[in-house]
Amino acid sequence: MARPSKADIFFHRHPWIRPTLWLLVVIWSIYLLRKPIFFVRRLSWSGTKVICGWWWAILKTLFHLAIQLSVAVPGTALAYIIVAYGAYPVFAIACKYVADLLEKTAAPPSPPSPPRSFQYTHTHTNGESFTHTYTEEDVELLREAILQEAMAEYREEMRRAQERNPEQNHFPKASGKAQRKAKKRNRHAQ
Repeated sequence: MARPSKADIFFHRHPWIRPTLWLLVVIWSIYLLRKPIFFVRRLSWSGTKVICGWWWAILKTLFHLAIQLSVAVPGTALAYIIVAYGAYPVFAIACKYVADLLEKTAAPPSPPSPPRSFQYTHTHTNGESFTHTYTEEDVELLREAILQEAMAEYREEMRRAQERNPEQNHFPKASGKAQRKAKKRNRHAQ
């Protein structure tokens, strides 16, 4: 009776590895088959780009994996899959994150943005034009002053309207008929 190979022993100890490897091959095959490079109507790349590009590298990798799996060299295929599709993306993302972090800490802090300014140009009656420059704080102060002035004008206008027509004070939201009746009542009450 022949002794079992190291591969058989390995797969006997770890029975989940073989289906996992085949699952990875199936996933990558489906992923690559769905890409537009395999559709003739979208094939706009030149042959050299396909052969020399990253597509070809992935296809070649999958081809080697399939051969290694079928020839029963599972240790090599497993290491290849773990490094290429497991550890490498994690390592690449971690390196990119660390590089970005180092770049942020090494870069000098950005200078504070200058305060925005607004320019207002107007022409006087004598023909001279003047330009005024305001900062954001000045504009906010002007806005508040204009709002307060407008509110004061509105209150004054309402006060004058009430002084002109005192009967409306009793029923400010009443209809015309109710206002006329209120006027009659007020006349009789006086």
